[in-house]
Amino acid sequence: MVQVDSKPLSDAQLIQLSSEFEGHPDNAAAAVLGGAVVSWIDRTGDCPNYSAVPLHLHPDIHLFSAIPEERSSTAETRVLLPAQVSHDEARFNISRVALLVVALTQRPDLLMPATEDVLHQPQRAPAMPASAEYLRLLRRHNVAATISGAGPALITMTTEPELPSEAVEYGAAHGFSVTAMTAGDRVRWNPGVAIIG
Repeated sequence: MVQVDSKPLSDAQLIQLSSEFEGHPDNAAAAVLGGAVVSWIDRTGDCPNYSAVPLHLHPDIHLFSAIPEERSSTAETRVLLPAQVSHDEARFNISRVALLVVALTQRPDLLMPATEDVLHQPQRAPAMPASAEYLRLLRRHNVAATISGAGPALITMTTEPELPSEAVEYGAAHGFSVTAMTAGDRVRWNPGVAIIG
């Protein structure tokens, strides 16, 4: 048990504790810092050290979530991923990750190529056919969309304040709840809270 008395926890402490609890530092750090983050794990010591930095999203970017009725678990979709990937596939996705940082912060016109993927979306598509089809439709309408994490939810990023009407209608007709999102505020940690862990 960790007792927190009168001193607020630092961002680094919050990221460490929440990442240990949640298990996915990308999710935990985004909740702590708000908005988009880049997170990483330092495994040089005895225990993993979780770190993150916030990205300041370009003001022209509008975010939407599309949550389907179908469900899947990370464990179910993880087994669909190959144990090894080719050098070309790794290079492709690494370049897209780097490009995504630029697209989110400076050049939203690069969102479409920055959200291309060859490592997990095609492999996980059989476990979430409705999401895979909606992803294809959104991208055909020039909406940068991607499966969020292990899915089946999607996240879309666009410079338009609304999604194309055809995409919204398709989502509604196929059981998706489409919602505008904001890059949220930081978590506020109140002193005096006891954390059991």
